[in-house]
Order: sequence, then structure tokens, then C-alpha cells
Amino acid sequence: EYDYLPYEKIPDIVLDKGPLGGIFTALTYSENQFNLILSCDIPLISTGLLSELISKHNEEAEITIFASESRMHPLIGIYSKKVLPVIKSAIDNNDLKMMNLIANVPHQIIKIEESENFHLTNINSADELNDLNINLS
Repeated sequence: EYDYLPYEKIPDIVLDKGPLGGIFTALTYSENQFNLILSCDIPLISTGLLSELISKHNEEAEITIFASESRMHPLIGIYSKKVLPVIKSAIDNNDLKMMNLIANVPHQIIKIEESENFHLTNINSADELNDLNINLS
């Protein structure tokens, strides 16, 4: 369905497992120990926030994500290949909740202000984008 994009596309190794299946595939194919994982539906993310995530990441953490007082953002994070066996077990047990994965591995939470949640908003339709009432150009 993404044939129009001029990039390499790697199908999920295990189908229909949601974000966890995608992360499993990405980490399996990656040659790097630590990987920046971003969902594809966060057009407002800034390079400043990503730089903060990378610079504050502690290599003892297998997963590093952002969180405010009201919300955690597990689909914007740094993931180590060390979590692959834990993800595989979760997929095998159909335990696909991202927060369960994070709870089961050494992790790091980088606190952000409530106002920064706006930049981490996921947009899944043109209507949702229009509701934000902003111009991305």
C-alpha cells in the first residue's frame, strides 16, 4: 500500500501485531544497537525534541521514551536490540501493549511539559490535521 513512496519498505515479520510487530521487525533488520523509533503519524515532532531524546538517553536503558504528567509516548523512543527476546515473547503471548513491554525492561522516562504533548500528537486523518488549525508548509 506504500508503493508510491521511494523508500525501502520492510513488511512486518509477524503480521497483525500492531506497533510491537513493527518495532520487532525494525530492530531485527537494524544493524545498530540503539535505534530511534518513531511512529509515522506525528508530523509536528521537532528536531529539538528528538535531539533532547538522543542526548538524554542513558545507554543502560533498553528503552527511552518521553512522558508528561498525563501521557506517555512509547512510539517515540530509543529502543535497544536487547529488547528483541522480550518483544518476541510478548508477540508469542499476544501481549501487545507497549506499556507492558516498557515495564518489563530497563527503561528511562524523559519528562516533558504538558505543552510539549502537542508536538507529539499523532494525526491519523486529514480531519484531525484540520482540527489542529495549523499550516505545516
